[in-house]
Amino acid sequence: MLSKPLIAVFDNYAHAEHAVHQLHQCGIARKNIQCTRKTDNWKLLHILSRRHESFEALEADLESIGISQTEIHYYERAYEATKTLLVVRAGIYYEQAKIILASHGGYDYATHPQLSFASATSSAMRIEDCSQADTAFTSDGVKAMQVDPNVIDADVTHALHLLNEKNQGDLHP
Repeated sequence: MLSKPLIAVFDNYAHAEHAVHQLHQCGIARKNIQCTRKTDNWKLLHILSRRHESFEALEADLESIGISQTEIHYYERAYEATKTLLVVRAGIYYEQAKIILASHGGYDYATHPQLSFASATSSAMRIEDCSQADTAFTSDGVKAMQVDPNVIDADVTHALHLLNEKNQGDLHP
């Protein structure tokens, strides 16, 4: 009997990518990993050979494997909140895959059923919501993050330095 696929929600796409890489290393084929992520730029999902470009396509798969409507609605809310969803048919690597997904921040309905997933549009950051200098707020008025201009300047300087080094290498083979 085949094991039920694992479904994991990731708040961070990079963490999902790392999980996929580790799943491949443990022996799970690319065709056994599906990714769904609400985005306009599907080129970001180039590392995955199987992906759904809409929740409707994934929903049909979830229904066909016996996932309850309650769980499907949970995953749909995660999708609408721009979370990354991975569906892994792990086979004999089921337990390893479960550990890998969790170790990279993946969670599912069974572990976090209480999450409601605020819609990405309802919590989008807007400049006019900022009432304090160097602090970003969501449209709901929730403090989203503390911005340190020195850190941003250092990151931009570092990125420009790396870009200049790369361009120098391209100009002088």
